Amino acid sequence: MSKYNFDLDIDSRNSLSLIIERMKPNSMVLEFGPANGRMTKYLKEQMGCKVYTVELDPEAAQDAAKYSEEIVVGSIEEYAWLQQYSDFSFDYIVFADVLEHLYKPEEVLKKAKTLLKEDGSVLISLPNIAHNSIIIELLDNRFTYHDTGLLDNTHIRFFTKKSIDDFIKQCGLQIAYETASFAKPEETEFGNSYNDVDDSVAATLFSHEYGEVYQFIIETKKKITTKIVDLDKKESALLFYDTGQGFNDHEMRQTLYSYKSDKKIQFVLEKPIENVKSIRIDPLEYPLKIKLSKIIIDEKVVGFEQVNHNGVMHKENTLTFSHFDPQIIVKMKEERKVQKVELYYDFISDVRDVKLLSLEEKELQIQNLHKTISQLEELAESMRIKNRIKNILPFFLKNRDNS
Repeated sequence: MSKYNFDLDIDSRNSLSLIIERMKPNSMVLEFGPANGRMTKYLKEQMGCKVYTVELDPEAAQDAAKYSEEIVVGSIEEYAWLQQYSDFSFDYIVFADVLEHLYKPEEVLKKAKTLLKEDGSVLISLPNIAHNSIIIELLDNRFTYHDTGLLDNTHIRFFTKKSIDDFIKQCGLQIAYETASFAKPEETEFGNSYNDVDDSVAATLFSHEYGEVYQFIIETKKKITTKIVDLDKKESALLFYDTGQGFNDHEMRQTLYSYKSDKKIQFVLEKPIENVKSIRIDPLEYPLKIKLSKIIIDEKVVGFEQVNHNGVMHKENTLTFSHFDPQIIVKMKEERKVQKVELYYDFISDVRDVKLLSLEEKELQIQNLHKTISQLEELAESMRIKNRIKNILPFFLKNRDNS
């Protein structure tokens, strides 16, 4: 059985679902490397497409053939398909996780585009060799192949964002649309995480552009008028609520947002939570700097005097979190039910700038600490004087009365 015989997941953000999103029903499709035909079946039965396929594995090809108008079994780089399909013009030519397995993907793509309609699209997905999980592996002197994934043991070519751009240009195509699937290191087959490196390295990795892009998904054309880029990653924000047992994972909700552009984190619970004493919003699992605008709970604005945090507060409600566990806490004036929580903010900087600023902020914290210590010393000295006066006053009064 083919190692690529997976079920099609159309609901989550993955290479196949993102490719399918770019396709119109009732189209002519040439699909390279369909494996057992999971996407082929969907295109035929759900979208009414006519799908022509090319598959290397004879066993997998038997399954894919059930949903194909025609199938060519053999190596893509032997080009039997070029003659077989020479009389067709396709709306879409699909290379879903295929080109990285070829010795000369440029030549394949150049030949394939001769079968493309003038306004047709070549849809491509490619793994990102510059993913942070691989960098963490390299820092530990490892480069471990797996059966599938970023370091599939049958990968021959490796791609980064810039090399993909160059590759597409060399093939005489233009990028009309680009997006990506994302995964944190611990969500990959490597199972490592930012905790495996020190904070300074973790900060650099987090600020590494495309460092959590797992696969790039690209729509290319012979000629474009506009280009759409959708590489804005969605991050998880967490809402915890305390009903008397403190903040714990059992009383937590999650939402996705783009911390650089959305300017709002919103949680809408299925039903109200009763007897809430306080809530905690964890906007990100990484350092960042934001300016708080307002917090609204069930359409009522919360006063900032109710807000606490584990960051550094600057002027005008600007918060810097120079660590990996930012928390914003709202203490209720009295127990209440909660169903909708909204936090409005302006994004200022991410981990790169926060780390650069953190030394300055630590110096500020040290200065404030010295000031506090001085005040405490003055208070202590004051208390010592008062105690001395208190101790000698009875003796002084007694001597005065005797005299």
